[in-house]
Amino acid sequence: SSGNKRLYWQSNIASGNTPTNSVLQSTWNHLVWMFIGRTLYVFVNGVLSGGPSALSGDYTIESLRIGTHPTSNANYLYGYLDSIRWSKTARYGNIDIPTTQLNTWQTAGRGQNALLPHYTKLLIQANSTTTTSSTIIDQTGRHSVTVNGAVHSQGRTNFGNTAIYFDGTNDYLEIPDSADWDQTQDFSWEAWVSH
Repeated sequence: SSGNKRLYWQSNIASGNTPTNSVLQSTWNHLVWMFIGRTLYVFVNGVLSGGPSALSGDYTIESLRIGTHPTSNANYLYGYLDSIRWSKTARYGNIDIPTTQLNTWQTAGRGQNALLPHYTKLLIQANSTTTTSSTIIDQTGRHSVTVNGAVHSQGRTNFGNTAIYFDGTNDYLEIPDSADWDQTQDFSWEAWVSH
């Protein structure tokens, strides 16, 4: 909802959210959900804001939905996403806030793992030259993206010409089932979000 300051994630065995009041409204926030082994850490703007939380069970995702609950078409996102990246590595220590649009690589600070191109399994960037386009793609070329209502918008931008706008009603992105979502190793999910 428009007054909610949390972002939720959910899998078949666990769910969680960013801590209350940790996501600032009307500005851009860099969010990272990082899994090391079976432990979840949540970083908001480079600061550990949630976790560690231990998970158990078989952690798999059948398809990836961005902007809504993974199975019930509920809790739709109202706001903007600038970049979304899924990486098969975890960067230890506090997360440096990127100063440019997310890419397939990122240098690491002291005590962190660098993000190399072969680690990036999904990269969605919002930098369309057509400001009303619903064409949203995975920059890695690994996955197709089905767009349901979300569009490029200049209503609030971060690094590029546009951001991906979700109106809070039936808007989401869906990426099909993939071995990339099966979590048998460390991984990070991150995005630039404005609410």
